Amino acid sequence: MIPYVKIVVVLVIVLTGLNALTGQTNHYLTHQDSDPAAAALLEKMQNTFLSAPVELSFEIQITYPGEEAMIQKGTLVQQHDMYRIKTDDAEIWCDGALRWILLAGTQEVNLYSADPDENTGPAGLISQYTGDDFIAAISGEENFPGQTRSQLIELKPADRDSDIAKVRIAVKANGEPVRMEIFEKTGTRTVLSVGTLAYPTAREVTYFRFDKSKHPGVRIEDLRID
Repeated sequence: MIPYVKIVVVLVIVLTGLNALTGQTNHYLTHQDSDPAAAALLEKMQNTFLSAPVELSFEIQITYPGEEAMIQKGTLVQQHDMYRIKTDDAEIWCDGALRWILLAGTQEVNLYSADPDENTGPAGLISQYTGDDFIAAISGEENFPGQTRSQLIELKPADRDSDIAKVRIAVKANGEPVRMEIFEKTGTRTVLSVGTLAYPTAREVTYFRFDKSKHPGVRIEDLRID
């Protein structure tokens, strides 16, 4: 599976300031202890992907301990619960009900049901790290190349047994994500960086569906279990 699906797996979309949480462990124990300003900014960020069509470019970098980073670049078009992702390694279509995944160099597209409770879409992936299982606090500000000044939000899991050590997110004041960084206890580090971001006009639902006529010779492998 491509790195995007592993995360951000994000859009999905982060940087420093662990002291904002680690130095105050007794005060940040549950999601309800989150900084209201951080919670409001995270909600605004998630609404970026739900309120209107969004198109962006991204880069995902995954580094496993002792190994060189794997880098994947691509584009995302999100329209409410529909999205389309394209990278050099794969293309994903989702119309809100069904999801198709076509790996580069293969003649088979895998078809799945798009479970609304599944954290595979960009908004769902963001909520995976910003929901009730995490405690959030603003840790500072930072300027990123080509971006306006961003607020830095530090998140830590409420469950001490979580595989995630911490998450850092950089968000513009208007809710647009800039960077998301995930630190796992194994030492694995995942960074999702957002490049260009635009708000295009709405597309027809067919844009978010696999079109067999445009992929001659590719067979559909139906992996739905319902």
